[in-house]
Amino acid sequence: MKKHILEVDGIQKRFDEKVILSDVYMKCETSEVVGLLGRNGSGKSTLFKYGSSQ
Repeated sequence: MKKHILEVDGIQKRFDEKVILSDVYMKCETSEVVGLLGRNGSGKSTLFKYGSSQ
């Protein structure tokens, strides 16, 4: 059985009226290689900050 090293469910984030993340679900398990692509300012770093509780 694989262990979850990152799991987020239902994350939402906005800055004023701009929605950055809306109802995001993501799960990463040990030994998985995961890539996350997106434009500048699309919320990639924000997602991982919330997922890692920083």
